[in-house]
Amino acid sequence: MRLSDQNITGDELIKMREFSKWILEMGVGRLPTCTVEGEDDGTWITIPDDLLIPVADNPIDAVTSIVFPDILSRLNDMSYIQERCILCPTNDDVDMINLHVLSKMSGDMHEMLSADEICRSTDNFAELEIMYSSEFLNTLRFSGIPNHELNLKVGAPIILLRNLNLQRGLCNGTRLVITQISRRVLEAVIITGTHIGEKVLIGRID
Repeated sequence: MRLSDQNITGDELIKMREFSKWILEMGVGRLPTCTVEGEDDGTWITIPDDLLIPVADNPIDAVTSIVFPDILSRLNDMSYIQERCILCPTNDDVDMINLHVLSKMSGDMHEMLSADEICRSTDNFAELEIMYSSEFLNTLRFSGIPNHELNLKVGAPIILLRNLNLQRGLCNGTRLVITQISRRVLEAVIITGTHIGEKVLIGRID
């Protein structure tokens, strides 16, 4: 997709072609591998230095500084936010990076909490309510269910994790920027897809 951009020329085009070739060769298993102690087959590859981020004392700060340079002065630039995203292997890494970036942003931090309880239509509701209190349910963290606590600031980029309104562009994966925070409703501007620039309201969801 990047190589199809007609504006890329010269050294940048050569560098992009080399990167594309490296990615494809890694995907089909053609890159040379090496072994580590305790392994019989070589399963490790060497990543070129130009694809690595130099890390000092704080790896999270190193990643965010490379991906989001000058973040404080460019938060109002929609194209700046559209072009950048940090992918993480685990949700715990996502939470750490989100909190780190939020701490650098100006404005008040808003703590949004879920309301967790056993479904009242459950057959043995009384027993389960005793066994699984709201306090216990609030501590559960696993894939597919949002954490009990969500920290947000005005200007923070977010990703929608649920299909709300496909006609308005509110679907799983839509990226937005928070413009206003209230107790029961979030106001945000869509920054990806076919509805870029539209303001939307996201209410509390069961």
